[in-house]
Amino acid sequence: MDIVIVYKYRALSLIYTKDIQIAELLWRSAISYFLDYLAFLLGGFLLSLSLLFKSKFELIYSHDTGNAGLIGALLSVLFRKPLIVHIHGDKFKEISLRGINLLRRLHLAYEAIIEYIVLRKASLILFASKHILSEYSRRYAKYARKFKHLPVGIKLSNLVKSKEKERKKYKIKLPSDRVIIGYIGRLEAEKNLGVLLKALSLLKDDGFKFHLVIAGTGTLKPTLEEMASSLSIHDNVSFLGYVRDVKRILSMIDVFVLPSLSEGFPLALIEALASGKAIAASSIPQIRDIVRGMNRICLFNPRSVSEVKECIIKLSKLKDKAYPRHNVFEKYDISVIALKLLKLFNLFSS
Repeated sequence: MDIVIVYKYRALSLIYTKDIQIAELLWRSAISYFLDYLAFLLGGFLLSLSLLFKSKFELIYSHDTGNAGLIGALLSVLFRKPLIVHIHGDKFKEISLRGINLLRRLHLAYEAIIEYIVLRKASLILFASKHILSEYSRRYAKYARKFKHLPVGIKLSNLVKSKEKERKKYKIKLPSDRVIIGYIGRLEAEKNLGVLLKALSLLKDDGFKFHLVIAGTGTLKPTLEEMASSLSIHDNVSFLGYVRDVKRILSMIDVFVLPSLSEGFPLALIEALASGKAIAASSIPQIRDIVRGMNRICLFNPRSVSEVKECIIKLSKLKDKAYPRHNVFEKYDISVIALKLLKLFNLFSS
């Protein structure tokens, strides 16, 4: 069976205010913002169209209910093929966390219209998170019969183990007595990295020896760098930017921290678990569903600096102890998920 995948492989660029908790799209950036949005919609549709005219296919598989989902819905109508949509997170909550001004309200309204079109047209809607599935079942009860839970598959094999090798590669020189704390992901308002920096500032005042490694890019990077300097921890933080192989970063850290206010399906968290790392993370439903019953996990209120601090102290005491890796392979490895996905595809193929 041939499968055509329409996938939204990029994020929109937003402009944020200095406030670490509030992010607003400014009017002066509106034209470039929506031109970028329109360019993806038209470009993605035309590219997919050209590929489909040259191919024999039986269904369309699209990620999320935004422009990628809309492209999938349009192609589904045009070619009269079934559409399967895979939803990662609650985009409305994430957009709201970035601030609510007039432009943001327009964005939310646009996304709501697109989502309605996609959900109505889709033959099957998959959810990476059980919590998001539950939220959508309440929000769109009449489409609940189409809903099914299926995590996103991740390649969890071949994890790198040599800490020293990776530290040299990224030019990070650290004393062996420091606790290496790591974050991997986008640098955006909903990721709530300000609370982590504030907690580390308190730890430094207490004489705690640490170094924070941040892998990822985003519109809040300049703000976070400025914040690290104002808190006098800039020498204790390394911003590595975009890193293609996150497993190499995981190999060098002792404690993985995920302070998000909102998550869909946190891929980096799954990889950190597969790497056997101690995890300090927000106590939100999407994360609790994944780590329930596991050891070396410390959950905190994402708005509490003191709780983040205490979790890091607690987990740092385990850094030199040997523990088996968390058993996440049978649930999330790409080889397992791909088989489940293909079984679902076969149900809708002609």
